[in-house]
Amino acid sequence: ATAKIEDHTDLQAHGAQYVFDYTDPAHWSKLSAKGKYDAIFDGVSETNFTKSYTLLKDKGTLVCFGFSSKSKGVVQTSFTKTVLGLIMVLKTLYFIITHKKAQFYDIKRMKASQPQWFKEDINVLLDLLKEQKISTHVSTVDFNNINAIRAVHAKLTEGGVKGRAVMIHQ
Repeated sequence: ATAKIEDHTDLQAHGAQYVFDYTDPAHWSKLSAKGKYDAIFDGVSETNFTKSYTLLKDKGTLVCFGFSSKSKGVVQTSFTKTVLGLIMVLKTLYFIITHKKAQFYDIKRMKASQPQWFKEDINVLLDLLKEQKISTHVSTVDFNNINAIRAVHAKLTEGGVKGRAVMIHQ
């Protein structure tokens, strides 16, 4: 797993055998030194797509989700859609050549195309929350405190928020 240093203990407690600091410039070589992987779940995807893809075993799968790095600073969504369309074409070519595959997970598209699956998945998650088998990370921000809002916004744009931030108006 790759994560910020402060998240390593949590990941190891949940069974991650190897945890790497993704801010370490050498983390790609450290990941590579451990060998090839059956599956990689990449929440950054656009920036690291090729690097993640090369770490796969033959017939391995790269699952991309979030697309967070593309959304930073992107003004026109049509450009993003064009880039994502190109990535989809490239993933098909990669699979033909390498026998590896990439899957792109977009929760909005999944909800629209498979509403029943989405409903079932949400119900499973809600049951797990109810049974306290999983927990959420939600930070609240006072709607009337402009400095707090600015600070959280800065963290959001840098990818520095764990979970979600919610503004509360009282």
